[in-house]
Amino acid sequence: IPYTMRRKENERERERYFHYTFYLIMRLISVYTVYTEKVQSHGRVDCIVETPEYVYIFEFKLDGTAEEALSQIEEKGYA
Repeated sequence: IPYTMRRKENERERERYFHYTFYLIMRLISVYTVYTEKVQSHGRVDCIVETPEYVYIFEFKLDGTAEEALSQIEEKGYA
């Protein structure tokens, strides 16, 4: 378990546990490369799945919207 995902001080932990569960599922069912909390120059991407043809970028939002997540991906230049 990455150190950044082990903190238990606040409400954001619900997002972290979902994030980590998603990561475990992706690692168990796929043969693709999966990164979690991938550090970029402008932040950390929640999850990246690399396939030979595509790269999928996931940004999880606790009580947020898909539009907010997509906006963050664009603003921070994760792609």
